[in-house]
Amino acid sequence: MARRAFNVTSVGASHIKKNKICQDCSASFESDGFTCVIVSDGHGGDDYIRSDKGSEFAVSAARESVTDFVAAVKIDQLKADSRKLLIQLSKSIISEWNDKVWNHYSQTPLSEKERNELSEKAKQKYLARGRIESLYGATLIVAVVTDEYWFGLHIGDGKCVVKGYDGEFTQPIPWDEKCFLNATTSICDSDELGNFRYYFSETPPAAVFIGSDGIDDCFANDSQLHSLYDAIIASFGQHDFDEALSELKDYIPRLSAKGSGDDMSVAGIIDVDNIVSFMNHAFDEQPADAKPPEEQLGEQLDEEDSRRGEVLQPEAENEETVTPGTPNLPEPAENYPPLVPLPEAEATMYSEDSDARPETPSSVEEKTPFVSAISAAQEDAAGEYRYIARNILRRMSDDEGMQ
Repeated sequence: MARRAFNVTSVGASHIKKNKICQDCSASFESDGFTCVIVSDGHGGDDYIRSDKGSEFAVSAARESVTDFVAAVKIDQLKADSRKLLIQLSKSIISEWNDKVWNHYSQTPLSEKERNELSEKAKQKYLARGRIESLYGATLIVAVVTDEYWFGLHIGDGKCVVKGYDGEFTQPIPWDEKCFLNATTSICDSDELGNFRYYFSETPPAAVFIGSDGIDDCFANDSQLHSLYDAIIASFGQHDFDEALSELKDYIPRLSAKGSGDDMSVAGIIDVDNIVSFMNHAFDEQPADAKPPEEQLGEQLDEEDSRRGEVLQPEAENEETVTPGTPNLPEPAENYPPLVPLPEAEATMYSEDSDARPETPSSVEEKTPFVSAISAAQEDAAGEYRYIARNILRRMSDDEGMQ
């Protein structure tokens, strides 16, 4: 089988408006005997002023450590005690990341401008207490696939989503309950090793995707997120690899503009030789008299609009109607309806030991609108992807003579 890996990182729409740099970083590579994808999301809070470097260092440290790990560790060793070995890999990544952080800090101490941007609390923590790692705070997700096994490791928010050859989606890496609303664990935490989560399997997946929380927050539920990944798989199956990747790179910034507004990173590994076989499960059997997909989609979106209630309806009524066109990625951004504004709040990322972590039900209620106010435009984005995936797959099935 032939596996191909890709990664896309794009600065968020809200960061563009505020003239902020992209704090995400991602990588994908195919080496001797394995394929790897990595995503890191630098924290967006005002006191994490070097998190763009932190995410870059996390990706670099993971790449170096994974390469050494796969070369040295045999499948029998992983079968015997995968958790112990993956903890050792995490230790290596943490050590490499800290070396890169301290080397960078020693060569480029905080400038007067950077010091002035820090809160008094951050100055005390970073400078007086010597916790300069927090300047570079970031999350990290890594997935590695070989012919004999695959594994993932994860600290912080974002998601690792896997599609099996049976067509089913799963999220095998355990979720961390500390990652809640705007709070996340981080590679800069004092207990960073204890906050890593792992997964190992002797059954390689058909496809594995990792994405920063900027991707997740564009969709109201996992089903919509899975529709995005189905469409990506279908696009790589229908088009030349470089063409499909180019379309995805063009789409992700528009998804940010219509959705979370955050920086976005997505990376994946796909068994491109067997896309048609495992994607045949991605669409339902349709009766002979079924309505065209675009009509079904329109009715479904109308129902979803009604369920959202009256709060978002007045804003949604003035939007243009989006009619799905050819089974490619959606049309250019200027043809999209305007984004229904979300509450004016930036998704500030806090490290695990931050005092800003929500602790009471009242604080949760105050922050809930930011993550729960899904606009009609965001629903349209998910709907378009459902349409795209179904129609590309139908055409692929026809080409393969599938029933």
